[in-house]
Amino acid sequence: MENRILKIHFRLVTTNDSNMEHQTPSLEDWHDIDWKSVNSLVTKLRFRIFTCCKSKNYKKAKQVQRLMLKSKANLLQSIRRVTQINSGKGTAGLDKDVRLNPKQRMELFHELVGSDLIKWQPWPVRRVYIPKPDGKKRPLGIPTIKDRVWQNVVKNALEPEWEAKFESSSYGFRPNRSYDDALNRIYVGLNKKTRLWIVDTDISGCFDNIDHTYLLETLKDFPGVYMIERWLKAGIMYEGIWSEANGTPQGGIISPLLCNIALHGMEKEVKVELSPDGYVKGTRIFIRYADDFVILCTSFNEAVLALEDAKIALAKRGLQISEVKSKISHL
Repeated sequence: MENRILKIHFRLVTTNDSNMEHQTPSLEDWHDIDWKSVNSLVTKLRFRIFTCCKSKNYKKAKQVQRLMLKSKANLLQSIRRVTQINSGKGTAGLDKDVRLNPKQRMELFHELVGSDLIKWQPWPVRRVYIPKPDGKKRPLGIPTIKDRVWQNVVKNALEPEWEAKFESSSYGFRPNRSYDDALNRIYVGLNKKTRLWIVDTDISGCFDNIDHTYLLETLKDFPGVYMIERWLKAGIMYEGIWSEANGTPQGGIISPLLCNIALHGMEKEVKVELSPDGYVKGTRIFIRYADDFVILCTSFNEAVLALEDAKIALAKRGLQISEVKSKISHL
């Protein structure tokens, strides 16, 4: 085991911010990587972005986000996630490349570490369809392996900023949150029996219909917004035919985060009233899990008005309610 001494070393380079670390790994083999150090560096950068945004120091947050986008530790972690951890690691995009063995992962790192992210041109996603329980098919867009890696790199820089901004009523596709948390929030909201009417909704084709202009305007201050725009505009390839992509095709690593960003603000727009410490003080409660949400109301008329407010809020984002799957019902 002594021959398996970890050979990756991180040389700390002093930047304008004496507290910030910029890492330069020197490694020879995938198995020699000290993943504890890699994950620690990425976690520290993510936490710095989060705390800067939480304290509204957005200028400093942008500096740390730029470091994250250039971070070799972030790139290594992203390659590992895409090629080893994610369930779709064996599914190839248009390039038919998966890079599943350690030598290929190491080659991928050396190839991408020398790439200029600013000049990177994404490939179109490969369109596939998977069956749904109701007999219909769900469309997925599979990016190339390199685009998936870069998407994870960008996600690590973008997600902490929005975790500092997201509403507490949002539960889907977020760190340390699950559908169990959403169900518990619904239970608590209904427990006092003061809100007996429920607006149960589903957004029709949410991922594939998010308005690009609205999303990019929301992200305009993010240092890597140019990459997100290119992914959105790269298009879809199905049976050899290219077509323009609407929304953010479901299947990309960054797509769930972009969906949450697009739907951010819904709680305020459906007129949920909150106290300064974050507790609901009005007649409505809003709970969202990804593209599904419920609004708890005190009366049927209130529920009808809440549904109309939701439709108006979604229309701004290029989205609409699924009339088939949405309903107003009594507890």
